[in-house]
Amino acid sequence: MAGVAIERIGVTPLHDAGFFGEGQLVALCDTGLDLGDAANLHPTLSHAPIQAVSYRPSRRWDDPHGHGTHLAGCLVGRGDGPEGPWSGSAPGAGLYLQSTYRSHSQPFGNRPPRIEGLLRTAWAAGARIHAHGWAERSGGGVYSMAAREIDRVAAELSELLIVVAVGNEGRYGGPEDGPAPGTLRSPSTARNALCVGAGKNHRPEHSRPFREFFEARQGDSSHAVIHTLPPPLLDDGWSLGPDAVAPFSGRGPTQDGRIKPDLIAPGTALLASRSRHPSCIFPTEWGASTDPDLAFLGGTSGAVPLVAGAAAIARQVLIDEMGVSAPSSALLRAVLLNGADLLHGARVPNRNQGWGRLNLAGSLARAPDRSLRVFEEEIREGDRFRIDLPMRDGGGPARITLAWTDPPGETLMSDLDLEVRGDDGVLRGNQPVGDAEFDRRNPQERVIVNRPGRELEVVVRAHRLDAGPQRFALAVIGPLA
Repeated sequence: MAGVAIERIGVTPLHDAGFFGEGQLVALCDTGLDLGDAANLHPTLSHAPIQAVSYRPSRRWDDPHGHGTHLAGCLVGRGDGPEGPWSGSAPGAGLYLQSTYRSHSQPFGNRPPRIEGLLRTAWAAGARIHAHGWAERSGGGVYSMAAREIDRVAAELSELLIVVAVGNEGRYGGPEDGPAPGTLRSPSTARNALCVGAGKNHRPEHSRPFREFFEARQGDSSHAVIHTLPPPLLDDGWSLGPDAVAPFSGRGPTQDGRIKPDLIAPGTALLASRSRHPSCIFPTEWGASTDPDLAFLGGTSGAVPLVAGAAAIARQVLIDEMGVSAPSSALLRAVLLNGADLLHGARVPNRNQGWGRLNLAGSLARAPDRSLRVFEEEIREGDRFRIDLPMRDGGGPARITLAWTDPPGETLMSDLDLEVRGDDGVLRGNQPVGDAEFDRRNPQERVIVNRPGRELEVVVRAHRLDAGPQRFALAVIGPLA
């Protein structure tokens, strides 16, 4: 259930502390919502403040498909039925739904040709987080027009965080090879979007080998991955066993070599709201629910609302606890990436999982020996920003993440550098320990200092700016004195 998924991404401790996303409005662009009747909302969604608009000729916002209702449940739903109590990631947030359904074969077929309009409409309604789980046909890491529009709108509307799916086109080089590079789909190639891939959920009672899932999806594009998976992965349980990226999740890099996805979140066997529309026919490959109001679904699209809801809670904490009146999308990215946990023993962000699996409790320092400090500053080309941070000696590792909203363009337009000095020596953003090079491709950089010592020196340099000055955000977690 979504409740299991939110445990894996560190949301539950925030719920326990009373943060559910209240005061935040999240936009979701998808197929629709249940019966499309404000007076008869789905029982798992009836508590949520919901606004809806439709891009369909009929202007209806019901959900004959089911995808949108399920994602809405992963985001703001909650309930207590035969499967037990469950919750989406931000059940206290408001939902602004944008319905684009055309047909079962074209569930997003009425999406406007320009994504910019969707984003600006949601902003005007008050949404500061915009989520969509669909992807375009263009793959291979192409920087498409939609990606450019996302970057342009994000640069103009600095508070709008845009969360997108990496797509389900992941494959492997062959039975003896690892994941193939460059299988992400646009518009997840946008530099200023938070791009989400799918990891394994943990539902042992609803886990079967990936082989069975792919064989059940004959004719679906995701079925192609079965011909490339190593046998151990084919026999691996989709919601059981070691933490891992789901085989179908798209991988980076983008065509210009950037790391994507940015984060991963559970995307297998997600249990959430099922549309009550009579035309809704839900697939059963992920299992069947004993609750008629719920259904199982999976994919990178399902991971998106989990992350968007976590972002709503992070925004609530920044405003209510830390006094940041208008958190920028760059600050939200810095905070969320900073606490993410790399899987498979990885040491630096990579094209398979980005900066790792979301860990909201880690990002917001919800542990006795952790503190969070954030900064939003401005820098001119050739200048540097420096801050010395006193630490409690022996208090454990520190994490520092830099993020900025880059002007639209084919490649990185403004290039900032993160450098941190502690007892481990000098560390540079996104680089292995001891590497003297700087990252010249990505608009977010992270450093993990295992031995910060008594003081950390954090430096941000403006290596090259498209047009200065450049705003940036820093998030620091550690044993801050």
